[in-house]
Amino acid sequence: MITTTITDGVDPVINGIPPLLVKESDIDTGGNFHPGSNPSGTEQTASGQLSFNTGSDAIIAYQVDVAAFNAANAGTLTAGGTQVLLVFNSAASTASSQRYDGQVNGVPIFTLVLRADGSYTFTLLGALDHVQPQNDTQLTMDFAVQAQDQDGDLSAPVNLQITVDDDVPQTADAAFPAVEEGSTTPTLDVLTEREEGADDAAVTAVIINGERQTLTGTPNPQGFFPFDVNQDGQLLGQLFISPEGNVFFVSLPNVDHGGAPIVVNVDFEVTDGDNDTSQSTLTITITDEEPELVVLPANGEEDQGRDADGTIADPTQGLPITMSIDIGDGDRNEQIGEVFIILPAEPHGDFYLNGTLLTPVAGSSPAQVLIPASAFTDPDGDGVFQLQGVTFVGDEDYSTFAEPGNEIDFTVTAQIITADGVDHPLQSGTLTVDILGIADPPIFAPETVVYYGNGEEDGPNISLAESFQAALKDTDGSEVLTYFITITQGEGQIVGEGITEVSPGVFEVPVSAASSVALDPIDNFSGDIRLTLTAQSREQGHFVPGSETAQTIENLLVNVLPVADEAQLKVRRDSGLEDEPSPWRRSLP
Repeated sequence: MITTTITDGVDPVINGIPPLLVKESDIDTGGNFHPGSNPSGTEQTASGQLSFNTGSDAIIAYQVDVAAFNAANAGTLTAGGTQVLLVFNSAASTASSQRYDGQVNGVPIFTLVLRADGSYTFTLLGALDHVQPQNDTQLTMDFAVQAQDQDGDLSAPVNLQITVDDDVPQTADAAFPAVEEGSTTPTLDVLTEREEGADDAAVTAVIINGERQTLTGTPNPQGFFPFDVNQDGQLLGQLFISPEGNVFFVSLPNVDHGGAPIVVNVDFEVTDGDNDTSQSTLTITITDEEPELVVLPANGEEDQGRDADGTIADPTQGLPITMSIDIGDGDRNEQIGEVFIILPAEPHGDFYLNGTLLTPVAGSSPAQVLIPASAFTDPDGDGVFQLQGVTFVGDEDYSTFAEPGNEIDFTVTAQIITADGVDHPLQSGTLTVDILGIADPPIFAPETVVYYGNGEEDGPNISLAESFQAALKDTDGSEVLTYFITITQGEGQIVGEGITEVSPGVFEVPVSAASSVALDPIDNFSGDIRLTLTAQSREQGHFVPGSETAQTIENLLVNVLPVADEAQLKVRRDSGLEDEPSPWRRSLP
């Protein structure tokens, strides 16, 4: 018998495993954990290639000593204070690729993939706790890796070192838009998701006038903590801030100002999940209460303030002008300065103060009228001054029908002066004047013909064109003229091109058809024919209800002279019996 002994060859050897570095700041969004401050970065993942000797048998896999890892990191490797456990993920592994997951409450927070060709990849999915001061900026993990050959032989373990760079909150200085005293700023977000970093930071304190005040206790129902903001012993208002970084400021009214706005800086402190902090400054700017000019529309009727003949009667009865000026809190001894009404090129009227005409300031361009400060009164002492006694009287027969939007606009400017010489910005507003039209009766010209005495029985039609000589009193284009004519006595027919019978015997005559209107008496008629001619004005729009039309009536007389008809002799043949009377003789008288 021959006995042969075969001994195993050389075991595989790992010569070295290059370490890897990953960054919490590059953790992606959309996962189970908070994203980093640079989620578009790629350094949350790193790969390497180990070197090895295969020995006598080929290497088929690499493995990690899970028990040794968990024992070495018990109580020290945590995420959000919860222990991280390493597990072998068989479901995600193949014959040539082994995957290991670091899990928090069963959810992977990192993965390590080892491939048979010696390549490996580590991916960080969530932030790990960097305990201060030992691991304040970097955390290192060691994985004991062994190579396995075809017949199950294992190499000596070699450590794969993974270093995780800590992410920190990265806040930035912020500033509210300037807020007027007594108002509230918009809400700012001073801690965005990216600024929080991977460790999910929150606002933990504010520093006001050097005093650090923490966000502790119970917030208000909206989740905000209020803090008083003072400067030079004056309470300015309250800052409201939430741990999530939403913040707004509510200014007190009547804050004492100089000529410049009040600027105050408040620092806020942010702390993340492993106690990294960031501090930035929030700037609050409070402006003095601005004066407010309020100008209300002026509404009225055509010829308001005028007599029936169009002359100025009582200007105080014109369109009342209503405006007010709130001078603010008066902390700078604010007073009303010059107030002007700037006139358009065609103002179509005049302004009056207590019945006295306000004439444009000499040399002003564009023309403007000055309203004296004395025309404003503050009856209840609240700093809001009301204009008294100013009226607008429009031009004769003027309405705003033809103006854009049926309105005419005047610009109003108001100056508010202060004792410190730093006057408030010029206030401006728009005075809108709206005047409703009233139809005026048309006026017949003195040469209007109302009597026609040359008509003849059965003669030509009698032209009435010389009677249609009315004109509109209004010349601003707001009215249109129409005629109506009807026969009130006598017999005949009204004829003409473009006329319309609007009711039995009543004809509407447009101005364009007036020259064609004539009277056609019936055959064999002579005598008087009387007609009524009505000239009607009609507002085309924007008029006082019930005042759309007005009319003027002229009575016309047409005398149709008789014309004798020519005599005619008629002869007829008759017959009868001898000694009998003839029938035609019996018909004679």
